[in-house]
Amino acid sequence: MKLTLIQALEMTAEMWDWLAEHPRRPKSEWPGWKKVCEEFQSKCACCQYDLQFEGDCKACPLLSLWPSDGLSPCADYGSPFNLWSQAVTDMESSVAAKCIADAARDELRRLCAL
Repeated sequence: MKLTLIQALEMTAEMWDWLAEHPRRPKSEWPGWKKVCEEFQSKCACCQYDLQFEGDCKACPLLSLWPSDGLSPCADYGSPFNLWSQAVTDMESSVAAKCIADAARDELRRLCAL
């Protein structure tokens, strides 16, 4: 499934908002998952968008929001995704998920202002 930049960011914000509200639930339980994400090669709309190009994270719509020197910005220590995946408490999980959703919305606002 091909995604536009806007679609990837909208889907990312929606999924991560849901995950922030449901901290004990996996991404696969997000209500929009079956509708769209089962066709993805990745479990992330931004990663799926990136795969349409080189697939090396350089086209990730959120890359500028947490730059990295490594190969995978999301896996870097301290990245919102890493914090979410390593969260011990519901609060830690929700805060990290909300950070990703907010980053996607911030990027959408920036794009719309251009």
